[in-house]
Amino acid sequence: MKADEIVLDISIKHKAVLVSFDKEFGSRVYSGIPDTLCGFVLLRIPPISPEHILKTLEWLIFESGIELKGNYIVADKSKIRSFPMV
Repeated sequence: MKADEIVLDISIKHKAVLVSFDKEFGSRVYSGIPDTLCGFVLLRIPPISPEHILKTLEWLIFESGIELKGNYIVADKSKIRSFPMV
């Protein structure tokens, strides 16, 4: 089993929103989203530091008003896009 599949399985098992910087993985998830995946966030921000990533995720989770559960989110440095995972 590939690492991507393992991470995806863990996310599904724990009903967790999956966060990734990997655009290729994000494309694969988007093109074949499992019904059981809780949510997916593709970060397209420069990973300047762990603190920068944490602040971005904190804003996204607590301040943005965007529902992560049930959505495929693409977050870049200038905008956030949200697509329902239907």
